[in-house]
Amino acid sequence: MRRAHGYERCIQGLARYYQKNPGRRVEIHFVGDGEEKDYYQNLASQLHLEEYVFFYGSQAGKELDPIYDKADAGLGFFGLYKDKMSTISSLKSVEYLAKGLPVISGCVEDIMKYENGKSFFKIFPNDESVIDIKEIVGFYDSVYNNNKDRNSVHREIRNFARQTVDMSVVMKPVINYILGEKDDQ
Repeated sequence: MRRAHGYERCIQGLARYYQKNPGRRVEIHFVGDGEEKDYYQNLASQLHLEEYVFFYGSQAGKELDPIYDKADAGLGFFGLYKDKMSTISSLKSVEYLAKGLPVISGCVEDIMKYENGKSFFKIFPNDESVIDIKEIVGFYDSVYNNNKDRNSVHREIRNFARQTVDMSVVMKPVINYILGEKDDQ
């Protein structure tokens, strides 16, 4: 977890959300370590969000599966503005798509360029504003079509990932170039 993740925006948004006594439960599950982890943990504690914000530390491979199984969406980057950046190419978001999860981000990610996948992304402004969790709930409802079968949604997103960000698709222009073949895209 590093400064550019900007997850304080999400944690602060969750605190505002719960101050209004909402009817829907929203949780954030963080996986990883890094320079900002203590900051995020302290912020969640100061805002009394211990029952809604969870920290797992570094996880890999099969350790991640039960955490992904709980997830309805993946959080991208929310702090790129701190480094004066506006777009990113994030392996994290590609992994979310491969797991069948929609992506919520505070910046434009290169994988958002595909027209057929626009409904799988929610983009917030790339600034210090607090994330409106009600907007995330609305995005969730639109993706899952008000209780559409979760597995079918995940399948649809995974199919999108296979067609657009799978290594065989991404590397095809490079392989074609090396082989001297024309790229068919």
